[in-house]
Amino acid sequence: MLRGSGEMATVCISAFGMATPLAPNAVDSCAAARAGVTRMSALSVVSPSECAALGEEPVAGCQARYIAPGFIGIARTLLLGKVALGDLQSRVSLSHNSLQGTGIFINVSDQFYADSTAGSLAEVDRRLPSTVWAEECDRLIPRLLQASNLESIPQNHHLYFGGHTGFVQAIQEAASLLLAGHFDRCLVGGIDSCIEPRFLNAAATKGVLKTTANPVGFVPGEAAAFILLERTADARPRKGGPAGFLMGTSLVSNCRDRLSDDAPDGVELARAIDQALRTSRQQLASIVSDLNGDDYRAREWGNALPRLRPKHNVAEAPVWIPALAFGEIGAASAPVGLCLGIIAQQRGWMPQGLIVEWLSTDKGSRAALCFASVDGAQRG
Repeated sequence: MLRGSGEMATVCISAFGMATPLAPNAVDSCAAARAGVTRMSALSVVSPSECAALGEEPVAGCQARYIAPGFIGIARTLLLGKVALGDLQSRVSLSHNSLQGTGIFINVSDQFYADSTAGSLAEVDRRLPSTVWAEECDRLIPRLLQASNLESIPQNHHLYFGGHTGFVQAIQEAASLLLAGHFDRCLVGGIDSCIEPRFLNAAATKGVLKTTANPVGFVPGEAAAFILLERTADARPRKGGPAGFLMGTSLVSNCRDRLSDDAPDGVELARAIDQALRTSRQQLASIVSDLNGDDYRAREWGNALPRLRPKHNVAEAPVWIPALAFGEIGAASAPVGLCLGIIAQQRGWMPQGLIVEWLSTDKGSRAALCFASVDGAQRG
């Protein structure tokens, strides 16, 4: 049986749920992604006349069409989260009583690009967009639970504004509290919509959005995903048992941000991946990549590879890139990649064994997450 060392070895994933531009559930989303399906189309939420950096043609993006048009901001975040949570509930019962012992950890956007352009935007409210966003998200968790006919005590709620890497921080803290006996299980997820007008305008202004004038930027998308964490000893006797195992994590903070004048050297990213793999103490089988079309991130990954090759078989491992199917999905990237990896191993689409998912937040942190499905762990 595949095992890592430390806390993560005794924590398993017992259920998951997703909402992506391809489907309102995890299995169909991953099957469509594997088949190369994409639903990229022109976005009507912004007009090129609003921002010169958007170019002369409409911005293309991956939008969840089953979410009613017209909803933006916190409302769209809630709707995406509700769909993903509903998919998880189709696999496991979340009752009022069980939620009293359940920790809830949700990661959302850090508003990095909106903050970076705040000084040049003609806004009535001169506070940073991240400050306004934090206030709007103040009741995100209770409102999401209420919309899903669930209820939990506020002391169990943990909200993160961590972008791509915030989910890993949430996983680390959830696992620690779970193993310390504070919770019976933990619901951990990420939600983000990168088709928001403010995000698109800011990303275009900073030259990271793919437009007619900038062919090397990312294509915006949106998604939500949740996993249910439990102690492996608690999940094993139950019918169905674990779906996958967490093998190790790493989070490296205070790295250079995307807008830094320094060229990406891959040092921090390589360190994050190496730390997670050393924690798992297993040979790498597959990689879930956080590449999204941005040339800076591609150069960072390229510079990390030579640093990793002497220690790990990164050159031989197949690479899956969720952004090819879902677009840039920000704070939802990590849980979507995790669900994709587990489902792919369950269905034999990905080699059995250890999967590492690497993550790079534009604000300045790098992270890695090691995991495997139950079948992948047994056969790897």
